[in-house]
Amino acid sequence: GKRAFANNDMLENVIINNNNQLKIIEFNAFDGCINLSDFDFSKLNNLEIIGAQAFMRCENLLIVDLSSLTSLTEIGNEAFSQCVFTNIELPINLTTLGLGALSYCNSLYNIEVVEGNSKYKSIDGVLLSKDGTELIAYPAGNASNSYIFSESIINISNYAFIGASNLENITFSSSLEKIGYGAFAFCSSLGEIVLPESIREIGSGAFYGCNLTSVKF
Repeated sequence: GKRAFANNDMLENVIINNNNQLKIIEFNAFDGCINLSDFDFSKLNNLEIIGAQAFMRCENLLIVDLSSLTSLTEIGNEAFSQCVFTNIELPINLTTLGLGALSYCNSLYNIEVVEGNSKYKSIDGVLLSKDGTELIAYPAGNASNSYIFSESIINISNYAFIGASNLENITFSSSLEKIGYGAFAFCSSLGEIVLPESIREIGSGAFYGCNLTSVKF
């Protein structure tokens, strides 16, 4: 249930039976389990939903393997926020990735998607919509100091780059129309931006917590 094991700093491993019938991991179920290091997602063959903040602040969870979970369709808001894994592969039937689901994962450098997923795709470890028009999530642990947007990108999702502190330079596409709220929040190394003429909307707090010295339209 909700908050079932939340803030249990003694919990280190969760043993999952091969014949389990678990379909939902509820809201905040393991939130704040800072010593949880062993959770075998691959055995959750019937899992459909990972709730909001379910594994938030699991600071020792180094491996999150969702790639084989063909029943998983939804990962809730901030579900894995502030976790430390370096790589994640989203499963084939996932259609909903909640806001900030991978936010502040400062070690995450690669987001992959199982081939055949109808909603998402990955290019160079960055999560995009299947049609390539929306950038959904940039891994905050990416060591690169620059990012050049594909010309196909029209929208940048809410919180897409939040906490990507290595980014110093970004080059927007000339077709970009919308920057979502909090999209570049706390990108603390970002020094200046040049916005394209095509831009129509910049969301609340889009560049909150940045140290911008120059903004050009």
